[in-house]
Amino acid sequence: MINTPFAVDVSTSHGHKKHRSSSLSIRQRIDQDGALLVWANPVNGRHARVCRMEAGIFGIQIIQLSVTGNWQEVTCFTKSKMTRIEQIKQYLKNTGYAPIQ
Repeated sequence: MINTPFAVDVSTSHGHKKHRSSSLSIRQRIDQDGALLVWANPVNGRHARVCRMEAGIFGIQIIQLSVTGNWQEVTCFTKSKMTRIEQIKQYLKNTGYAPIQ
């Protein structure tokens, strides 16, 4: 996966139900600017794409490959209490993600 915008199916995502309007803003930011970070979870095959929404606010989009080979969004959300990129990296590490090299 590359760090540039590409099509992601959001029809089965629970991001809009659970995280309201922030999910739309996160998608738009990643579509427009690409991701600041892209990490992968080797256990479940999911990828986390991180974007900076504004000063001190980061958005995280979790995506996975479908059985048809298309990317699908699982969810997207902000981590409002994490205001530094180092905190986001630590959160991702703690949840099983690692940087894509």
